[in-house]
Amino acid sequence: MPAPRAKAWPLRLLLSCTLLGGPSLVGCKTLGGPDSAALEYARALRENRLDDAYAVTTGAYRARVSRAEFGRKYSDEVLRHERATAIEAAARSLRARSPELEAIRESDGWRVEEVIPSEGPREALARFLDSAERGDFESAYRLLAASWRSKYTPDRLKADFEAEPLARERLVRARAALKEEVVWKGEAAELPVGEGGAVRLMREGGAFKVAAIE
Repeated sequence: MPAPRAKAWPLRLLLSCTLLGGPSLVGCKTLGGPDSAALEYARALRENRLDDAYAVTTGAYRARVSRAEFGRKYSDEVLRHERATAIEAAARSLRARSPELEAIRESDGWRVEEVIPSEGPREALARFLDSAERGDFESAYRLLAASWRSKYTPDRLKADFEAEPLARERLVRARAALKEEVVWKGEAAELPVGEGGAVRLMREGGAFKVAAIE
């Protein structure tokens, strides 16, 4: 019989008492709960204490992301501060579902792990383009960022697409952008389309959504 699943909290970051291996934190540190754990992680990022931040991640996270990879990801000061701000905001409302974190109480305490989207920005954009090009605006609508979903319905999206003479040209440019390098700006991903334009995707709920096609 499989072991029962650990209690899950609607915060996307796993935290706990864990064996800390960084230079400034030694031993087993017990964190008071998912909120204090998230805040400790965010503070460590903001203060560039990457060994401390990495040390409070879950074992599963450390098994797939090396300390060197973690360091490369957070080598940029702007990204560290943006990520810390997002985590702190999520930690203030743990009982609301957050796109940033998920808290799970495991057998030995709280652990922390950032949610990694199941697909990257290129894959999300390709699915959006495939849906729009075949006229499946129900699916295309679901791949839009929340700011656009609040203004549109699938029917209106279809009507605007059919009425806009440059719509298909923009899709062609966006398709070409799939070959470009992703430019990260905090949690947003951009794919250049030339002449200063870009396709922008935002991470929402652990998935990337299309925010703009210029």
